[in-house]
Amino acid sequence: MKYSKLKLLQLLQNVPRQGWTWQKIKDLVDSLWRDSSTEEDPKFFSAINASKHYTGFPDRTATSLLFDDASFTLFLTATANPIWVNGIEYLINTLSKTLSPAQEAVSGLYWFWITDPDGVPQLNVDIQPPGFDKCIVATAYWNTTTKKGMLSDERHWMGRDKWMHEYLHETVGARYSSGMAGTFTDTTISIKAGEFYDEDIEHDWDDPQTEVEVLYHNGSAAWEWDALSTPYKVLSPGINNNLRYNNGNNLATVDNNKYANYWVFATADTSHPIHVVIGTAQYTTITLARAAAVPSLGALVSAEAKLIFKATYQNNSGSPRFMEAADYRTSSNLPATGYVPTDHGSLSGLTDDDHPQYSKTDQLVKFNAEDPTAGFLSDKIIQGAGITISEGTGANENKLVITANPTADTGVQVSIDFIDASILEFVYNCPVALVFTSQISEGADATISPALNTNMAQYGKVTVTSPGVGLIVLLGNTL
Repeated sequence: MKYSKLKLLQLLQNVPRQGWTWQKIKDLVDSLWRDSSTEEDPKFFSAINASKHYTGFPDRTATSLLFDDASFTLFLTATANPIWVNGIEYLINTLSKTLSPAQEAVSGLYWFWITDPDGVPQLNVDIQPPGFDKCIVATAYWNTTTKKGMLSDERHWMGRDKWMHEYLHETVGARYSSGMAGTFTDTTISIKAGEFYDEDIEHDWDDPQTEVEVLYHNGSAAWEWDALSTPYKVLSPGINNNLRYNNGNNLATVDNNKYANYWVFATADTSHPIHVVIGTAQYTTITLARAAAVPSLGALVSAEAKLIFKATYQNNSGSPRFMEAADYRTSSNLPATGYVPTDHGSLSGLTDDDHPQYSKTDQLVKFNAEDPTAGFLSDKIIQGAGITISEGTGANENKLVITANPTADTGVQVSIDFIDASILEFVYNCPVALVFTSQISEGADATISPALNTNMAQYGKVTVTSPGVGLIVLLGNTL
């Protein structure tokens, strides 16, 4: 046969016709066309024909995407650029699609894709995913309250069919490739140049990302977001800097001295590739914050987002204090309709005391009056009058118990010199319990205050942020 089925359809695409639909032409070609190599084997012919359903973009960078918030319209800018829809190649010029009034009134994730009725490519939009057999172009999360859209690129390569697309989406999804080193401070975030893949789409950036989209719920299940230079949200930047977290679908303020997590994702967002999803709880200790699970991404397309960091902050008397960041760049997550991270509790070896980046618990609490250099408190412990120091048992296991028995108005004191950066946990068991509230740094002195109720045992935490000597003084008052 002189022409293949595909070539014949292309030749007929622009032939003037009276009363002929594109579907009628395709049906005619289906009824007439035969391939001599497969004519004797209809099953083989059917399988080969079905595999020709290539759909997508030969070169997505030859086109560009824009979502206009003012008109809630997606623009796919093109100039005679090729696309493929179910095995048929088309040359397209700029296409656009606007949310209908009914769609514009509903917040949610909208899908845009190309179909070819009567052989003429056109954009479509719906809040329901169109299926893997469609030439998907983009998604845009639209918030009808804020009148903003968040655009993500979905222009996948054409050299695969719907089955391959579905397989890659559900089993591969977003994967880390390189770079993206993160730097966090009390007031800034920086994600350096890096690269990740959404299946076949390579997403990368050369300049550090210092402005990110911070996503949160504000009274409803719909997502809202702000472009910020911080990896967190506060009540009122520059006026009231108390940290915020999501309590259900509502914003809440992190209590003083408590902790909150902020989850950092690399995404297919065309304007701000780094998203930060605020945490869903506040925590009394950093240990509890470390154990927190990744919040649900809800209607967002989680298979196209890669978790790269978890940043933990503390509300320090109305100012955010950066505590630590957990690196998830090389941790694989299976993409799914809803993001489900690997559960830490299901791992083996959880009781092994072998994590070199953390203080060993058996070293943390050991104290030997005859050998002050024993254990993690490895330089010295000066034991003052009225103070006893012992290794905790029972409820205080793996903690250093400091008991103060003051006998004079001047109180008693104990000092501990640190020679390494670490986080130490203490139980204060004093006739009048005292709470340590401020952070110390190298060479600084800090006093425990104020006094609390008589005979109250108070749990507290001391943080040393850099190697060196930090002096802690515990003052016990008389009754």
